[in-house]
Amino acid sequence: MLINENHLSMIDPKAKAFLAEQREKFLDNADYVRPQGWTPEN
Repeated sequence: MLINENHLSMIDPKAKAFLAEQREKFLDNADYVRPQGWTPEN
């Protein structure tokens, strides 16, 4: 979702670094960037 919502390109090293950082935060239960307007289903 982050790739599409933020219009990221997987050939851009900055985009790859951003996604890697967000993945690590998510896996560590830290605060990470969520797509704007998205809420999890209950």
